[in-house]
Amino acid sequence: MKKYIINFLAVIFMLGACTTLKKESISQSEKPEEYRISHYIINTSEKKIYIEGMVGGSKVQSDGSVMHWDGYSITHAKNINYKNTKLILFGKYMINFKENFIIKKNLSGIRFLYGTDYFTDGEKIYEERYGEIEEKINISKYTPINDFLYERKGKLYTFPVMYSNPEELEEITGLENFDALSATYIHNGYFVTKDGLYWLNGDASLQLEKFEGEHSKLTRYSNYFTYNNSVYKYSDYRPEKLDLDARKTKRIVWGHKKPSNWISMLLTDGINTYKGSETGSFHLIDTTRIKIPENILEWIPIASLGMSFIEKEGDLYFFEDVYEHKYIYLEDFLVWVDNGFYKVNISNFEMEPIGNIWIKNYDTKEYEILDATQYTLYKNSFVYKGRFYFDYKPVINDIDVDKLKYFSYNGNTSDYLTDGKYLL
Repeated sequence: MKKYIINFLAVIFMLGACTTLKKESISQSEKPEEYRISHYIINTSEKKIYIEGMVGGSKVQSDGSVMHWDGYSITHAKNINYKNTKLILFGKYMINFKENFIIKKNLSGIRFLYGTDYFTDGEKIYEERYGEIEEKINISKYTPINDFLYERKGKLYTFPVMYSNPEELEEITGLENFDALSATYIHNGYFVTKDGLYWLNGDASLQLEKFEGEHSKLTRYSNYFTYNNSVYKYSDYRPEKLDLDARKTKRIVWGHKKPSNWISMLLTDGINTYKGSETGSFHLIDTTRIKIPENILEWIPIASLGMSFIEKEGDLYFFEDVYEHKYIYLEDFLVWVDNGFYKVNISNFEMEPIGNIWIKNYDTKEYEILDATQYTLYKNSFVYKGRFYFDYKPVINDIDVDKLKYFSYNGNTSDYLTDGKYLL
């Protein structure tokens, strides 16, 4: 089984060294020197550590009314030995001192379960919730097959990651000849083996697709995947197959919200079109009410919602040296098809032809009409004629634009781009 070691950092230091951060002397009359890390307060003058927490309550007034109150309490963490403690940074949010860290084993053996916030030390599965560690499931009596499949006394169990608060491994029943040793985890209940695609969920487990040789290629995306000629959305409690032909399906990004990774997108095979986001569900557009343009598969996205341009004599400019012209912010998104540039109203998909879109060629130092065939739009950037642009400006590094893709790890797609050499 391939081991994944991710996102784990343990930092150990003697807290007495904190005093070197500020060398001037502190008199008794001055305010004690404090450093805040997470909900801890390190007081280097007193050589004590305090914990800050929220408090609240209710008080009945003399007239019978109730007054609610809240605030913060700061208490001395007497169990933390200031001189000998260790500060542990673990995962994305969890910061704790060794006295309050519930895992007492060698930390080097801890690892996260593939693509999740759950982690294990080989004996138990833990979850990080609100900065604290919770024990979830004891797996010491099970034999792990991979991060999500376990065997005990000839029976197969799975870790039901699709549930928000799993408390025990779930026995898989109703499947014949399931090859657990070749099983690869995809997302939630989805697994693929040498025999096909499966959904594992207790007694509701079933085979979704059979292996069909070279056609049975698994391809993952941010919130859906394809197998055979089928498209499946990542779902929580049941498998959901989208009515799309994977061979023709195109992903069209039409808007994003900064600074988060949430973006709006379309999935279409030219017949059916789904509207959704990278972090949410897809919804099939009702074509009896909204007519989808026949050329939607030919669209080349030029600009997503919220991008700004300068309008001049009916044309739009990515950059302009003369700033007296008024900036406009897109409320529609721009596409190119073989007969020109269009604004698309994402509510009803009406296409309105516009003038030309101009861009400055930083090799010739002149403005030119955008050649959409040499243009690729990303979330916060684009590539034009072999050059990568960020915030409308060219990046000088020798980036291999032909290899650009969104950086992903364990099936999670980030907001970063990479060409295998640079992280952008």
